[in-house]
Parts: sequence; structure tokens; C-alpha cells
Amino acid sequence: MNINYNNFKLFLTQIAEMTDEEFELVVPYLETKEIKKGEYFIKEGIHCKHIAFINEGLFRVFLLKKGTELNTCFCLQNEVMSSFDSLVNDTFSKENIQALEDSFI
Repeated sequence: MNINYNNFKLFLTQIAEMTDEEFELVVPYLETKEIKKGEYFIKEGIHCKHIAFINEGLFRVFLLKKGTELNTCFCLQNEVMSSFDSLVNDTFSKENIQALEDSFI
């Protein structure tokens, strides 16, 4: 798999100044993953430990209320996603994040 971090680098440099050398310090800590359509990035009831940058793909964030799925957000290519409340507060996720198409994060 050819790993290209250009989109992620562009995303980061739009929110913070970063030299090429500084970005190269980050690269060893990055992990890539393919998520197939229908698979989950996170499910309700799990502690979220990651933030993902969507290099390719589309995700939906939804809650389960009385057995009904309620979409709350769609996460697009070149955006970040996570169950931020779970990640920051070290709690169980209240939301599900599911791939709507084959995706690469």
C-alpha cells in the first residue's frame, strides 16, 4: 500500500504552522487503516482512543434511541473524526461511527 500523507499534512498546516521537518517528526506516530463499507470506526459502549483523518471515504455518526438510528453527522474526506467526548473524558462512547463506503483513514 502506498502511504501518502500529503492531504493530512495540508490539513495540519491549515490549522498550525509546521515545517516539513516538524511534520516528519509526526510520521512515525501515524497509523493507516482501511475500513470497508459497513464497518465501524467506533461503536457505542467502547472507549474511543483514536482520532482519524479521512484520507478517502465517507462516514456517518449516529446514536441509537429506542432502537432507532439517528444520524447526527456525516464525516467527509479530508476531515477528522472521533468520538471526542469519549476520547477526552475517557468514557464509553455514546455514538457509533460507521463507514458508508470503503474508506482509508
